[in-house]
Amino acid sequence: RYRICIDNKYVKGRCNFTIAHEVGHIILGHFHNYNLDEKKTHALLDKHANAFASALLMPEHILTKFDYSSSIHSTAKIFGVSIEALTIRVNYINAV
Repeated sequence: RYRICIDNKYVKGRCNFTIAHEVGHIILGHFHNYNLDEKKTHALLDKHANAFASALLMPEHILTKFDYSSSIHSTAKIFGVSIEALTIRVNYINAV
């Protein structure tokens, strides 16, 4: 059983991403399969959890249907994420 606690002083988009990130750690088995005391391991697992959160909140097959170049602010609001998270996801999708 897990409990995710966040500081809701942050904007909604950041809170959504943080929750999805932590869910990613749980679903990907990071708390059972790895030594979280090692900094390299921890950084790698955070990258995995970020990728999980990005794909969960901004699925590629839906995101690519949006013209986010005209209004990144409104697109971020539609997906419930920060502009930073949206920008990183769009750049990743365009690089692949």
